[in-house]
Amino acid sequence: SASEGDVRKLLGGFGFSGDTIQKRCGVLSGGEKIRLAFARLFINPPNFLLLDEPTTNLDVNGREALETALKEYKGAVCVA
Repeated sequence: SASEGDVRKLLGGFGFSGDTIQKRCGVLSGGEKIRLAFARLFINPPNFLLLDEPTTNLDVNGREALETALKEYKGAVCVA
């Protein structure tokens, strides 16, 4: 299980910091929901990721966070 510090670091990498960490999922924008979904994947990663157009609706910071997370990912990745 990840520590609170690890979770905050990962969320920060995906653009969630300060008060945005406390937002309810129902009020998140489409891009924020996608970034949160990726953060959830990387906090407890499966051994295989199948990503179909993973950068759709991501801003530059979200794309950079995804790229960083994928570089550190230990499993297999298939991007379509």
